[in-house]
Order: sequence, then structure tokens, then C-alpha cells
Amino acid sequence: QAVIELLEEYPQPALACLMNILSTHDTPRILNRLGADFIPPRAYQADNYLSDAQREKGLRLLKKAALLQFSLPGIPCIFYGDEAGMEGYGDPYCRGTFPWGREDQTLLHYYRRLGALRGQYRPDFAGSCVFLDYEGGRLIFDRGERIRLAMNFSPAAFEVEGEPLLAEGARAGGLEPGGYGWFLKK
Repeated sequence: QAVIELLEEYPQPALACLMNILSTHDTPRILNRLGADFIPPRAYQADNYLSDAQREKGLRLLKKAALLQFSLPGIPCIFYGDEAGMEGYGDPYCRGTFPWGREDQTLLHYYRRLGALRGQYRPDFAGSCVFLDYEGGRLIFDRGERIRLAMNFSPAAFEVEGEPLLAEGARAGGLEPGGYGWFLKK
């Protein structure tokens, strides 16, 4: 609802310039925010890393957050290393050096695919943003004439118009619980 209110209040030129940010040099890394059960006190942040289970949870949620970051009006701004799966709690632990040679290749590929598709369908992502459903655990909105974003937070599958461009949990004509993605409308 808050996003819809912003879309209604701001003029289109301002919306097109918004910086869509998940992490910054002043905040815990988005992977830590999404994966950790809590942010540890500062005295314990330096040598505190996500467990395997927390990291898996964080990566799963980060893919959804990144899809939204690239889908909403504005410019997706990635804090270096988020696309590579960097961890880090508050400043200065969020400012580590880029993990050259140790990047999470699956996540890096996902971010590259997001960027490539956003570029390929630039007119649509520069166009309108129309919310179709945001209740009952469903989030569906269109970007321009051809792109539909769908996320399923409900316990039941639902139908989605279009062919999956980049999706997890998509099945013929629908989206499984926990699924999300961009769909090319017919």
C-alpha cells in the first residue's frame, strides 16, 4: 500500500529517478538483514557470520528483494558486493573488500539476468507501474505493456498471465506458493 501511495503522490519524472537501494555503506548488508534472526550487538559484529541455514534463507529472500528492486519505478542501485553474496553487519563490517574469486556465482548470474532483462525491456520498465493485486499473499503488478511481476506469499498456487522470463516456482500458467518472477504478457 505504501508503494502505491508513493506512485500516486510523486510525478513521473521524480519516480524515474528514485534510487532503489537494499544496502548501503551505513547499514548491515541486505543478506545479513534478511538471513539473520537478529542483528548482534556491535561488540559481536566483527566476527559474526551467518550460519549455513541463515545464509540460505537470506539468499532466498534476497532474490525476491532484488526482483522488486529491479521491478519498481526508479533505478536499481546495488551496493558493491550484494550481487556477490557479501555479508557484513553494521559499519564498518559492511564495507569489506569485494570477494574477487569467491563470489556466489548463482547469485551473480541472477543479478546479471535481472540487468539484462531490464535492459532488453527498457521501454516497459520506463513505462507505467500498475498494481493489479496485493492482497491475500499475492503481489502482481505490470510494468509497461509487456512485463508482469508476480510474487506468491500465499499457501495456494494462482494463475499468472504470460510466459516466465525469469521465475522461480512457475508452472504452466501459474505460480506455486513461494514462487516469484517476471512474466512476458501475451
